[in-house]
Amino acid sequence: NLSGTDLTDADLSGARLVGAILCSAVLTGANLHDAGLAGADLSGIDLQGSGLPTTFLQGFNLSRATLSNAKLLQADLTGTNLSDVIATRIDLSHAVLAHVDLGNANLSNANLSNADLSDTNLSNANLSNANLSNANL
Repeated sequence: NLSGTDLTDADLSGARLVGAILCSAVLTGANLHDAGLAGADLSGIDLQGSGLPTTFLQGFNLSRATLSNAKLLQADLTGTNLSDVIATRIDLSHAVLAHVDLGNANLSNANLSNADLSDTNLSNANLSNANLSNANL
């Protein structure tokens, strides 16, 4: 159980965190490239400025997470709960966000270019100054 643990700037690339409980953990600036996160509880996690390129987070609960400045380019987030996230300046370019709940999310200044947002809930999401060029809505 790593709930509330401070893992700021940790290099967790390739780490196997299968089933880990990371509720409200702080991973600001952490490198999670190719980390195994299957079944992990990530609700309320702080991933500001973290790198998760090409990460597979399908069906995860990331509600209330802080993802500002995170790099999730080409990540597969199909079916993920991202409601109420703070994700200003997040890079989700070329990401798969199909069937994702982004209700009440703050995505201001986010890069969603070339992202797949098909069947995504964007109710009350803040998309001010977001880049949606070539996104599939």
